[in-house]
Amino acid sequence: MSAAEITALRQLLGLPVSELAWILDNDERAVRRRESGKNPVITEGVAAEMWELVEEHNQLVADYAAQEVVLLPVDGDDYRPRGWFIAAAGRALALNPDLEIQWEENSGT
Repeated sequence: MSAAEITALRQLLGLPVSELAWILDNDERAVRRRESGKNPVITEGVAAEMWELVEEHNQLVADYAAQEVVLLPVDGDDYRPRGWFIAAAGRALALNPDLEIQWEENSGT
């Protein structure tokens, strides 16, 4: 997996570098160096973890696209940040233009 591929997948997942580093249990600086190509060693483990994240996100997109209304958490949850859910909702909306997306009422908005 190339540095550009890691960056592209991170963006697809709606994750800032800091969140990806947290999810991968990795140092933020190491992730930035990987993405810039300064640390070209991308292990099979990191590549496998990235593809697992993509599969998890794809499932969320499919779940969202099958609904009539999606309620997004304002602050994310204990496992994924807000951007993860927003990116999935955007991808679902592209698949199902009739989808209605709202913020969860109990999220403080």
